[in-house]
Amino acid sequence: MLAYIAILSTATAAYFNAPIWTFLIGAAALMLLSAVDHRELAESYAKPYARSAIGWAAWQSAGHALIASGAAYLLGYLTRLSF
Repeated sequence: MLAYIAILSTATAAYFNAPIWTFLIGAAALMLLSAVDHRELAESYAKPYARSAIGWAAWQSAGHALIASGAAYLLGYLTRLSF
């Protein structure tokens, strides 16, 4: 639910003409939520190969957070232009 709030707030900020760097705040919120999940998983897997896979998944989640936040900002920006 917090991820949806972060995405919605990024789109809303873009709609109300916030600067473009505000999508980084939304991405940081999404990355923080993802990092908490990955930390919980890392504690349950003590094997070295599982830790490297979880580490790689954390980087992948960071990229997905940037893409999702950027897309939300673009959606808010395009919505503002259409009205």
